[in-house]
Amino acid sequence: MAGPKVVVTGGSGCLGSAVIQCLRDRLPDASLFALDISTPTTDSNNTPRVEYLQADICDASAIARIIGQIQPQVIIHTAGLVPSAAKRLGVGDAGLRKVNIEGTQNVLDAAKTAGSVIAFVHTSSCDVVKGDSWGDLKNVNESITPPQKFDEVYAETKAVSEHMVLSSASSYFKTAAIRTYGIIGSNDNNLVPLMAVTPRRISLGKGTNLYDFTCAENAALAHVLAVENLLSPSDEGSPSANGKAFFVTDQKPIPMRRLMEMIWECLDHGQVQHDSEEIQGNPIVVPIFLAYAIIWIMSLVAKAFRKPPFVTTDELGAGVSVRYFDNSLARDVLGYVPRARLEDSIRDAFSYLSCGNSDDDRNGWKIIRPLKVLPVDASFLDKLDNQSIARSHRYEGVAIVKSSLTREEISNAPL
Repeated sequence: MAGPKVVVTGGSGCLGSAVIQCLRDRLPDASLFALDISTPTTDSNNTPRVEYLQADICDASAIARIIGQIQPQVIIHTAGLVPSAAKRLGVGDAGLRKVNIEGTQNVLDAAKTAGSVIAFVHTSSCDVVKGDSWGDLKNVNESITPPQKFDEVYAETKAVSEHMVLSSASSYFKTAAIRTYGIIGSNDNNLVPLMAVTPRRISLGKGTNLYDFTCAENAALAHVLAVENLLSPSDEGSPSANGKAFFVTDQKPIPMRRLMEMIWECLDHGQVQHDSEEIQGNPIVVPIFLAYAIIWIMSLVAKAFRKPPFVTTDELGAGVSVRYFDNSLARDVLGYVPRARLEDSIRDAFSYLSCGNSDDDRNGWKIIRPLKVLPVDASFLDKLDNQSIARSHRYEGVAIVKSSLTREEISNAPL
């Protein structure tokens, strides 16, 4: 018997592509459709036996048409916008609301209208329980409900969209939400590139605050386990995921500063050098109160010039607070057990950013490690991307390239 038709929104992204791969492994007979605002640009992203469809989830008519034509039994909705991407794209809070709330509503409406969808799994965020960016979240579980008010828009948009999905649950339209945090893996255009360009000698606060992160493979596994649960016949002896949200991380919190060190080690050496969860270096520590004052003043200056601040006090709070979560419900209901290791996922992220591993030859130009972060302007980034000799990261105008390359060498590289 033919397997289910599965649509993965955001299917070309970090989490979406990992979900596609997990579906291929666990549901080999399923027909897979990856829907994204952009189609894969490299062979490594373009998975065989998957149909890639280009559409914007904010375009309600396009989404309704595509879902109606496919008639899927399953939708895994990973598409969304995170704050760093919203800042990079210049769409701000309005963009977060449009994509995360309106976009989710469009996909949800299309799923209901199609009449074929029986399982809908939504990518939520652990931030849905974060009302205060400066508040610690220690071993939080699903008994903690989302607050009435949020001090930042992203958390609010994820809480609203999660509620929309879970409140739609019924016996014939089953839904679940996976609350992930700090996803790292191949196709990562946000977290790893952003931390890679963070100054190494300075630490805002001691950096000892424990943080949960999530390997993309582990987050993907949880999504597919939720699908399998929702598709299973109702059984009084087996708990159902229908209408429920689940915290899903690696459940191995590490100091925030240690994650940065792991990323820098992989940037320099191609792999994490120290098999330790302890901070290795001795950076210059800027006290949190002083960092707050500096960022507050910089924000006022940016506002005076009508520019977005490079970093906000809320972002500082999120970076120096404790954030880790209890995955017990996901383990008990979904059977979720993390498999991938964080150090491997960081390496995967850099393999993607450098257009492949150590001897990847593309268009006559080899990208080998060690890598370095190279400040560049917009036109230089365009040339870099067009030549496919390295991945660029546009958050603050940087490119990650082979450490021995100069601007002139890259500019003269063969097309």
